[in-house]
Amino acid sequence: MMVKRAKRNQAAASRKTSKKRARHEDDEPLDAHDFEIRIKPVKTTGSRKRKHSQISTSDDFDFQLDLAGRLEILPAGVWENVREYKTFIVEPIHFQQGSIVEVKRPADHESTESRPWVARVLQIKASDSSHVYLRVAWFYWPDELPMGRQDYHGVNELIESNHPDIIDAMSIENLADIKEWDESNEDEELSAYYYRQKFDYPTQQLSAPRTICVCGGYQNPDTRILQCQSCKTWLHEDCITADAMRRHYKPFKFSRFTEKLRAAEAAEAAEAASKSAGKQPKKGSTSPETKPVIKAETIRVEPQIAVLIVGDKIRIKEQSKNHDRDSDSGLDLDTITDEAIHCLNCDEVVE
Repeated sequence: MMVKRAKRNQAAASRKTSKKRARHEDDEPLDAHDFEIRIKPVKTTGSRKRKHSQISTSDDFDFQLDLAGRLEILPAGVWENVREYKTFIVEPIHFQQGSIVEVKRPADHESTESRPWVARVLQIKASDSSHVYLRVAWFYWPDELPMGRQDYHGVNELIESNHPDIIDAMSIENLADIKEWDESNEDEELSAYYYRQKFDYPTQQLSAPRTICVCGGYQNPDTRILQCQSCKTWLHEDCITADAMRRHYKPFKFSRFTEKLRAAEAAEAAEAASKSAGKQPKKGSTSPETKPVIKAETIRVEPQIAVLIVGDKIRIKEQSKNHDRDSDSGLDLDTITDEAIHCLNCDEVVE
């Protein structure tokens, strides 16, 4: 399996290829982009085959960060003969194997993401001081994933992958300020770049984050979640407000011809009242024989209720729109009411 080097300069991608030939010690050292990486496929049984580009919910998600044992680096034999090092310096910063680094984007690279590429250094080799090679595994910004950014991805979130590549050490800008997010640590603060998911490049599988809430979804650290102290369930703020909306919103239908319909109903009621009193209908009033048939085309109206969490309360505000005087929730128009927050799992009050 050949690695698609999407993170390379376009000029490097268009380089000429040549037939294999023996290299001599006095040959000019290769540039980093002259190396080509291929991943040897692993045989899998039919039962273990997975669809590509999806989130894996399986407990046996297999992720191997360093694919060195499966890599074939061309030209054959050249990489193995290059001397290996433990550290390298891009003044004034020292780097080593395992360092997570920021990598410059080429000026002609088109992307919606302007922040640097991020990679983990797995191996350091050099032919001389001008030819220092780094074998790396790329991190992905969520927008770069095959399945794209998901609604639970935070602004500063990256995804660790085993996507292999060989880059020039001079393309490094700095050490990356990044940490792995342990979702089981409730007190952990995320102040810089962070990662929690793994992306397996050969299978295009993405590990699943920890599930929370009664909806079984994931946490976006840029949005609010609340924990029930009784059952310890973490709840999305959006799920709490959506439940409040559902409980308070009374679906109703609104006629496009409301005024005409109400007038006809009023005339019919007046006629019925006159008959019950033994009186003749007044001249000009509508009788059953002459009453027009009004076909009121109906549409469902979206709820005009604002729901938000303020402190430890749910605040519900009934809103009127286009002079509609019907109440959706049973509350008076333009009024505010505060309710205690109840757990969506155990119904206990969340404080």
